[in-house]
Amino acid sequence: MNLKMPDLHNVVQSKKYLLAVSGGRDSMLMAHVFLQHQLTFEIAHVNFLLREDESDGDEFFVRSWAEKHQIPCWVKRENAAIFSSKNKCSIQEAARTIRYDFFYALLNERKLDSIATAHTAQDQVETVLFHFLRGTGIKGLCGIPSNSTKLIRPLLSWTEEEMKSYVNEHSIEYRMDSSNLKLTYTRNKIRLQVLPLLEEIIPSFQQNITQNVHRFQQVHMLFQKEIGRLRKKLLLPRGKDWYIPINYLKLVEARETVLYELLQDFGFSYEQVLEVLKIVSSSGGQQVIGESFRIIKHQQFLIVTAIKTIASSWIELESDGVTETRAENFTLVQKRLRNNDLQIKTDSDCCYVDADKLHYPLTLRPWKPGDYLYPFGMEKKKKVARLLIDAKIPIHEKEDIWVLVSKERIVWVLSVRNDNRFKVTKATKEVIQFSLKRH
Repeated sequence: MNLKMPDLHNVVQSKKYLLAVSGGRDSMLMAHVFLQHQLTFEIAHVNFLLREDESDGDEFFVRSWAEKHQIPCWVKRENAAIFSSKNKCSIQEAARTIRYDFFYALLNERKLDSIATAHTAQDQVETVLFHFLRGTGIKGLCGIPSNSTKLIRPLLSWTEEEMKSYVNEHSIEYRMDSSNLKLTYTRNKIRLQVLPLLEEIIPSFQQNITQNVHRFQQVHMLFQKEIGRLRKKLLLPRGKDWYIPINYLKLVEARETVLYELLQDFGFSYEQVLEVLKIVSSSGGQQVIGESFRIIKHQQFLIVTAIKTIASSWIELESDGVTETRAENFTLVQKRLRNNDLQIKTDSDCCYVDADKLHYPLTLRPWKPGDYLYPFGMEKKKKVARLLIDAKIPIHEKEDIWVLVSKERIVWVLSVRNDNRFKVTKATKEVIQFSLKRH
């Protein structure tokens, strides 16, 4: 059968589908249409146990419909309120996570092609309006896509009038969800209060939004191509961090928008992006902190780096033989050598000290304010904090600096400088070589 695209979007006769069916009007209409078109499908229903008898009634209704039409039906029962509390998220987020985890698991288990949800044109309008009022980039104005990875929305072009007309014409039975009438939810307020008022003012409001969504999607496609080009020049990966060259950023037009597009994937809001632009002209060391990442101004770069948990543990090194001591991000290897066998490597990750000047156990720990050493080749002491500043090490890298200590005296600021008091001389008989293996 050749399906008409105005009826069902992205539906292919030869594929097998998993229909998300709640028992409400829209999902029951979708199930009816799939049945009428003789498509191959199965049904998935989630009982969130939030409305007691009403939730159980929805489950029974969906099961009965599926049994009547000999359609495989799969049901998951999980309390969304408990999930919400355990995972510290809203009920809506909990329900979405439970629902889609279940759907995708079934999709793989049952070897089906796509999940179908019953989003309609009105859902599209509500989503765009919700995003606009909450604050969004152009992506939010593109609304709900008609399809994404393993997910289709075949009713997305159906208007409210078409839905009502079809349901009445075919006498489709469905369940009413009382929570859809509660004004405690923002979406319900938009659906029940805002949309009717806007339609009264501008009767073609919903049609205009639907048409604009199509244009926004095309604009977004072109916009993303340009952002992709700029991303290659502005967001430079270096190890686990990303560097944004400030001089190039200053040349970019509409840099607030461009920077937002680059940083939103790291969890930064538009307001935080404005704060980032303020530190562009500030002295070094300024930063903007997000939930999982932070942005630091260092010389002529903005550095995007993950927020780390500062290590607090101290590690003792008992042996002076060939040993490996594992820390958070590195392993320290120590090896005893005779001075006349020594071949010094000019490597910042290696340190050579006079074995007789060490007192075991040694301590390996993160540096702290107040730490000082006598830098190699110098007779005067210097604070580690000043040493790191002079080495022009960015703030986030300073937090990863550890020191090796012998009887409260710093032997080595790892990868930065060793202490002059422990240096190898002609009188040294045996040497301890320390080297780092980074994870």
